[in-house]
Amino acid sequence: SGREGSEMRPLYETDTDRVLVYTGAAWVILAEPEQSWSPTMTGYTVGDGTWSAQYHRSDGWCDFRASFTLGATSAITGQLLLTLPFAQDTNTQAGQFGCGFCDASGSSFAAFASYTGNATQVYVDAVSASVSYATAVATSATVPFTWTTGDIIYIVGRYQMSTRTS
Repeated sequence: SGREGSEMRPLYETDTDRVLVYTGAAWVILAEPEQSWSPTMTGYTVGDGTWSAQYHRSDGWCDFRASFTLGATSAITGQLLLTLPFAQDTNTQAGQFGCGFCDASGSSFAAFASYTGNATQVYVDAVSASVSYATAVATSATVPFTWTTGDIIYIVGRYQMSTRTS
């Protein structure tokens, strides 16, 4: 094949529990354990609310999930804009992620995250069914409901990162 002696062999890092391979130019993460993550988002006041968020990288892809539970001093103040753990590849920036809202009474509301033109951010919008076709509507203090303690925002997704390397 003409590649004798140049095959890529995986390397296991005992300190990070990651499997990497060197491409000749950079290290690619083939697998790593799930990592905790502290998301940043605009359009809300954290107050005493809590985040639960994790991501996992594998061969240039990022799988993630995040949820925010509003506390007594939390508030939704406008359209939600979430920062992803890593930048998206330009081929996947128009993708949408699964997400939703759950109010403290247990009712669920459809939502989705959509393209912003920024590789590291997505809008988290409510879904309006008050028209012929479902459409995105910006979140606010009263959309899709009046937010209160115990309400939850959740988002989950998979996307191709802008780089496969660590």
